[in-house]
Amino acid sequence: MSDYLPTSFLESSFCTKVEYEASLKLAPADRAAAESAAAAKLTVPTDAAEAKDLFKFGGTPARPRKNIARNLVSGATFLKPPGSCLSKMPGVAVSLECCENCNLYVLDPCEQVVCFELINCRVVIAPCVGTITFSKCENCTITIAAREIRLADCTDCEVRLYSPSRNSIALDACTSLRFGAWDVAYPGLTKQWASISPSWLQTDQRNYWDCIREPKGAKPSFTKLGGVDPAGRWCQLRVAAESANCGSVTEVRSGQPSVEGCECPVAAQDGVRFA
Repeated sequence: MSDYLPTSFLESSFCTKVEYEASLKLAPADRAAAESAAAAKLTVPTDAAEAKDLFKFGGTPARPRKNIARNLVSGATFLKPPGSCLSKMPGVAVSLECCENCNLYVLDPCEQVVCFELINCRVVIAPCVGTITFSKCENCTITIAAREIRLADCTDCEVRLYSPSRNSIALDACTSLRFGAWDVAYPGLTKQWASISPSWLQTDQRNYWDCIREPKGAKPSFTKLGGVDPAGRWCQLRVAAESANCGSVTEVRSGQPSVEGCECPVAAQDGVRFA
């Protein structure tokens, strides 16, 4: 039975790192029983408010008709680590809104992700089953992968992405956007990629990051980045999860793989693969 025990918190069914570390002190059979009990609790919340809180982060958008002023969350880090979203709960959607100077990492596949009024934020979103939408975001550095990517009323953002088809990326009323290819690596990413679509892992599968659609007759609102980031080809993430909703992430930028455990199944913009 011990062959089936997780070797890290991110692989376990526990909701917190403290619970996982406590289980390590148990005999193998007791560990397995504790894992099974934790897994049994991982059900989709039945209470709508509870479910919303699990997968929503940020402040409050302005609602003039209700006399509610906009309230931004500032200087915070939000982390959904590998194993915290679609890997354990079906039908998961994540909402990030009204954040300023924040680091926002959704590092597990989701059904969809909605980002609204993000300002001066760093955003990394794991491969998404459906659509990732950015609306009214400005001066953000974004890395995303999805079947569909939509940006509306966004300005002065750098977007590095993976797109599986020519018709996946659409812009509306955006200005001064810069596009390049996905360049992030972190532990477990290859398995996530395969869970979305095995075809995404084929060596001849093209990344259509540069096929961008805008409304007919619209003034061009974007440019294409000339190549990989001058600071280094790969952005590697050291992920330290404390629970399913928090932790820390350290980004290491380098020309070659340098962080143990990191992986990236797709080529960089210059065609070099993570090895």
